[in-house]
Amino acid sequence: MKCWTRMALLMPYLLRHLFKSFINVFVILFHPNCFSQAWVMVYCRANVNILEFLTNIDDPQQVETTYAIDISMIRSIIKSGNILQKKNDDYNARANFCWASTCALNQLSGVAMQGGCWAVHLLEHAMGAIDPKISHGAGLGVAFPAFVRANAERGLRLQTYDRIAKEVFDEQGWEGLIKGFQAMLKQWEHPITLNQLFGREMDQSEREELLKVYMMRPIGKYPEGANKEEFARDAYKYM
Repeated sequence: MKCWTRMALLMPYLLRHLFKSFINVFVILFHPNCFSQAWVMVYCRANVNILEFLTNIDDPQQVETTYAIDISMIRSIIKSGNILQKKNDDYNARANFCWASTCALNQLSGVAMQGGCWAVHLLEHAMGAIDPKISHGAGLGVAFPAFVRANAERGLRLQTYDRIAKEVFDEQGWEGLIKGFQAMLKQWEHPITLNQLFGREMDQSEREELLKVYMMRPIGKYPEGANKEEFARDAYKYM
């Protein structure tokens, strides 16, 4: 398929994505009472967007510049968000929050990062398919730690997880990454399990239903020959 044909096919998606991102940032920046909405719209989504790139790399030194930029963006989003949680009309914090989040979502965070993984995003989209009231950002916050654990228990991405844990959360190892990430969520009274997210006890049959939806389009960067279904089943089990 020729390049211009691909662009024509992608253009409606790109325009819609850019428009939604612009509206989210505009509302957060100029509406003085809406930062609680920013959490579900941008805060977690921006962080996980970056993490989908960072955790797709086995050796961070291969992409040191983008890696360092991404770590700085996550720290800036967290720092600005913490300020806004206490004083949501702080203009400087809003401006930095919006700029870092925009960079996270406009692909600057993915330069040379091998396209990212995106399994976490598709694991979350299954949640939204089951219950449309589940916000994208909230679901990502629940899915990310579970996917980290599913990888780590298979001995994957350990060096990357350890570096993120140290440089973002002052923790160590993949367990430290999960601990720091979930502590960040708890600070915002954000759900960290499927039960909390859906507001009810999610039994095994419901988790299998999520898996069934995910397997309709099991996107993600998995090791060659890996059983994607077992990966995803473990991830939903850990949520």
